[in-house]
Amino acid sequence: MKIKDISTYILKAPLERPFSSATMHFDHRKSLLVRIETDDGIVGWGEAGQFGPAEVPRSAIEYIFKPMLIGKDPLETEKLWQEMYCYTRDYGQKGSIIEAISGIDIALWDIKGKALNLPVSKLLGGRLREKVCAYATGLYFRSDFTLEDYIKEAATFVDKGFKGIKVKIGSKSLAEDMALIVGFRREFGDDFLIMVDCNHAYSAKVAIRVGKELEKHGVYWFEEPVIPEDIDGYIEVRNALSIAIAGGECEFTPYGFRNLIARRAVDIAQPDPCVAGGITACKRIIDLADLFGVLVVPHVWGSAVAMHAALQLIAVIPDQPSTNMPRPGINQTLLEYDQSENPLRENLSRSSLEFIDGYVTIPGRPGIGVEIDESMIEKYSV
Repeated sequence: MKIKDISTYILKAPLERPFSSATMHFDHRKSLLVRIETDDGIVGWGEAGQFGPAEVPRSAIEYIFKPMLIGKDPLETEKLWQEMYCYTRDYGQKGSIIEAISGIDIALWDIKGKALNLPVSKLLGGRLREKVCAYATGLYFRSDFTLEDYIKEAATFVDKGFKGIKVKIGSKSLAEDMALIVGFRREFGDDFLIMVDCNHAYSAKVAIRVGKELEKHGVYWFEEPVIPEDIDGYIEVRNALSIAIAGGECEFTPYGFRNLIARRAVDIAQPDPCVAGGITACKRIIDLADLFGVLVVPHVWGSAVAMHAALQLIAVIPDQPSTNMPRPGINQTLLEYDQSENPLRENLSRSSLEFIDGYVTIPGRPGIGVEIDESMIEKYSV
């Protein structure tokens, strides 16, 4: 079997109701899909990148990686990952080049699973779980929203069956942010999972002050408290707080996560399969984190392709601590299930994910398990 062709598609869907995080504004959702076809007709799908213009990783795929991959064996995922990384190492250790590798790698694993008639999770060594508890990401900043509006939005997630929510903070005053947390805790009870994400809006000193307030209200984790480059800041924040510190959605490759994990900068590592280097790189990150007792909860914010790739990885993430007798609770990985408007997540796959009582079933179809509706590619292509 050989790689016959590689195609890329930039998809864009305008939003009816734009929203913001502490550091970015969103008026559309955008994804870069990668389609790899083999000479015997098998097609694999991947997704490249979640941040920045999709045109940059697309150019890397079209002009750097496509010429070197045509004619290669798509089943040699580790070999091809190393060839791509080493070829671009001098200028591509982080950022859009790694995002391009990510999309290609996911598509190659999709091909491998389809060729062998197995889900990717089986090829990664075996499934540790068949379903995963999901938390709802939403509650972004909207200028016209009051506290009551945010509580109503969160209540819709609870009504769907979610066991936890992730709240955006960092764009308003500390008092306003804490009023949100207090309101959610009062509304949904002490056992309900609440996580916060400030999208690296703070300095270390301010993050510590914020974290001490979050601890009072039983918040599970504090995500991206400082900028991703400031590992010493992460360590300072983590050492000052008892709340779990999460980060890594803006980090790349096992080399980048080595610094976060080995230096004890985070309690929860959040590699994004479409950003950090694909399934090949993320499996290595999972293994590294396990050696240091760090839980992995993948960052997921893309299309249906990103969701399915993350679920195959989630199937093989060990509990912390790892045990043959799994125990429910916060020592287990979770699925980030974005609830903000995204037609590319909802409409791109012919089959929908099974969500029952707060848990998403991990697909067992060959490859990453996504069944692309190519009419949607036409509809949303830029």
